[in-house]
Amino acid sequence: VEDEVAKTILLTSLPAAIRSRVAITVIGSATALARQLAAINVRGEKRPTLAIFDGDQRPKQKDNFTHAKDMCEKPKGDFTEWFASHIDYLPGDTWPEAWLVQRASECIPELSSAVSCDTDMLKDILEYGLQAGKHNEFYEIAKQLGVDREMCLQSIAMTVTSKFSDEFVSLISHIESALADAS
Repeated sequence: VEDEVAKTILLTSLPAAIRSRVAITVIGSATALARQLAAINVRGEKRPTLAIFDGDQRPKQKDNFTHAKDMCEKPKGDFTEWFASHIDYLPGDTWPEAWLVQRASECIPELSSAVSCDTDMLKDILEYGLQAGKHNEFYEIAKQLGVDREMCLQSIAMTVTSKFSDEFVSLISHIESALADAS
């Protein structure tokens, strides 16, 4: 995955039976994920690997593919098919923090009890979070809730991924398939 927020979303969305069988590594960026896939292809690694890009990378799949292929120099086999089978995306069409906060605003009652905050105040706090700017959402929300950023992120991610579990069905299925192929 690209960052800690993506890792948290993935961890909170996966059932324990899958979560206990995977290792989620933070790589740093979409470009870095593409480079890692290229290296895996060049080495011919057989262990199941799936690069999970942020949702806002969907329209940039061709760019990420081209970058990975260029990094390979001499890719093994049908690289197009191989690449497609080794990638997936988080839900949404924006960066993970924005997706979480947007979805959180759609489940205020559930989230309100999870973070011990009344619903009206929580609506305002989530709005402050969205206005904080890209990647600063959870710093602002945590400050307003009086908790640390990690606790805030965990609480919101657990509530949102549970409430919107249907948005993870295809991703979880892809992970299950990769694990089954490895068995």
